[in-house]
Amino acid sequence: MKNTIMIFLFASLCIGCTAEEITCLDTSEALRDLANNRALWESHAITNYSMTYRDSNTSCTGGDPLAPVVITVSNNVVTSVYHPSTGSYGVVSDSDPTIDEVFDKIETQLTDSCITEYLGIFDEQYGFPAWFSMVIDNCDTDIEGISDFQ
Repeated sequence: MKNTIMIFLFASLCIGCTAEEITCLDTSEALRDLANNRALWESHAITNYSMTYRDSNTSCTGGDPLAPVVITVSNNVVTSVYHPSTGSYGVVSDSDPTIDEVFDKIETQLTDSCITEYLGIFDEQYGFPAWFSMVIDNCDTDIEGISDFQ
């Protein structure tokens, strides 16, 4: 009886599994571009700014993109977060990054995940990630974007 239950449990866990082979991309060029643009960003030594930040994480199992937020940074610390969709300020949380933290997040994903597609567009003057899209494990999509930089 135990064997029957174990086989049933294993079979249920594998429903939806596919034999599709996932090929991870070589992200060395993306990491090089990221490092070059981070160096450009750091060369400006900007510690006070505001930006509109978009973070759209979706997965094969669903998930809604987050509405853009306007983040204000003072002395490299997030000091306020405005939600244009509701017209209100929210509580600053760990999910509200500085530009340095956006660079860190992208670098971690490029280094630690199986990236199957990516596209990176950086601001020509300051180097911050204006648009960065990654598909992870041929399924989950992460899109980071910074605009309205002031």
